[in-house]
Amino acid sequence: MTTALRAEFLKLATSRLVAGMTGLAVALTALIGVLEAVTAGTGKGMMLIVLDNAGSVEQVRPLLPGSPGCAVVVTSRDSLAGLVARHGAARLELDLLQPAEAVILLRALIGRRVEDDPGAAGTLVSQCCRLPLALRVAAELAIARPDARLADLAGELADQRRRLDRLDAGGDHRTGVRAVFSWSVQQLSPSAARLFRLLGVHRGPDISIPAAASLAGVEPAQAGGDLAELAGAHLVTEPAPGRYSVHDLLHAYAAEQARTREHERRAAIGRLLDHYLHSARAAAAAISPDTAAMLTPAAPEVVPAAFLSARQACAWYEAEHQVLVAAVTLAAETGFDAYAWQLSAALYVFLDWGGHLHEWVAAQRAALDAATRLEDKAGQARSSFLLGLSRVRLVCRGPGPRRE
Repeated sequence: MTTALRAEFLKLATSRLVAGMTGLAVALTALIGVLEAVTAGTGKGMMLIVLDNAGSVEQVRPLLPGSPGCAVVVTSRDSLAGLVARHGAARLELDLLQPAEAVILLRALIGRRVEDDPGAAGTLVSQCCRLPLALRVAAELAIARPDARLADLAGELADQRRRLDRLDAGGDHRTGVRAVFSWSVQQLSPSAARLFRLLGVHRGPDISIPAAASLAGVEPAQAGGDLAELAGAHLVTEPAPGRYSVHDLLHAYAAEQARTREHERRAAIGRLLDHYLHSARAAAAAISPDTAAMLTPAAPEVVPAAFLSARQACAWYEAEHQVLVAAVTLAAETGFDAYAWQLSAALYVFLDWGGHLHEWVAAQRAALDAATRLEDKAGQARSSFLLGLSRVRLVCRGPGPRRE
C-alpha cells in the first residue's frame, strides 16, 4: 500500500460524518474505491480485513475484496446467511462462555477475590448469563470497590430490573449491556421486535411456537418465522426442537421494553394465560376424561394445544411443567385471578400423578387466594378442596410419582 493510499484510507475510515445518509453513501462509495485500490495493489502479498459489528449482508458485500491475497473476518450479531450461501463464507458460532471459562475471565479481571469467594463468583457468572461483556462490566464494578465483597455485588445484582442498571457501564452507549441489546433489537423486523418485547412477560424456562403465537396474537407460522429471526439474531436459543429460550439478562431487557406499552402487555398476558388454560384442560381431559370441564371457546387469536391420546397429553405436561406452574404465579401477580385458580385446578391431575406435590400445594394456595380476592364462591370451594387433597397426598404419600 502506498503512503498516499494509506493516508486516504485512514482519512475516510476515521472521519465522523454528520451529513445524514446521503453523506454516508458518498463516503461509502469513496471508501470502496480506496479499498479496491489498496487490495489491487497488494499483489501476491496477504491482507486481512476486519469488518466489525456488521448489521446486514448489504453492509458487508460492497466491501468484500476481489483479490485472492485478501481474507476478511466479519463479526455480527446476525447469522449473515447470505454471505455463506453466495460468497462461501465459513460461519463460526460463538456460544456463551462455559461456567469454568467465565470464572477464569473474572479471575483474570479482578484477581484473587474470585478465589477468596468462589460461591459469590459463581453467582456473578450466573447473573451475567456468562456473557463476556456483562462479566467485564461486573468486574469493573468490583475493581472500582476494592474493599467490597463479591457477595455484596452479587446481592446488588439479584434484582433483574436493577441488574440492567448496574450493568449499564456508566451510561456508555457502546459498552452498557442495555445499549448493546438495543442494537440487536433495532435490526429486527417489526413483528419479530414485537414478539421479543412480549417474551418479556412470559415465565418459565422456554416457550413453544403455539404459546408464542398466542402471546403475540398471530398465526403459528408467523410466530415460527419471528422466532427463527430472533434465533438468527442470537436473541433466543432453541434448546429443543420447537422450544425457544431467552437468557435472564435479555429477558429482563424484554420485560423492561414490554412495560413501556402497558395495554399491549396486558392483552398479551391474557392471551398467553388463555392458551395455557385451554391447553391444560384439554390435556387433563385426555388423561382422565371424568375431569373434563366446560370451557368457553378460546379467543380467535389464541392457539390452544389439542391431544389425540393420553400419552400425547402427558408428554405435553412434562414439556410444559415448569411453565405451567410459573403461569399460575404470573396470573396471580398480574391480577388475572380467574386464570390463577382455574389453571391450578386444571393442573391437579398432572401434579398429583407426577408426584409434584409441593408445587401442587403452592399452586392451590395461590388459587385459593385468587378466588378469595374475586369473591368467587365456586372457585373458593374448588380451590379449598384441591388444597386439602394436595396436603393429604403430601402427608400420606410424600413427593414422587404415584405407583398405582
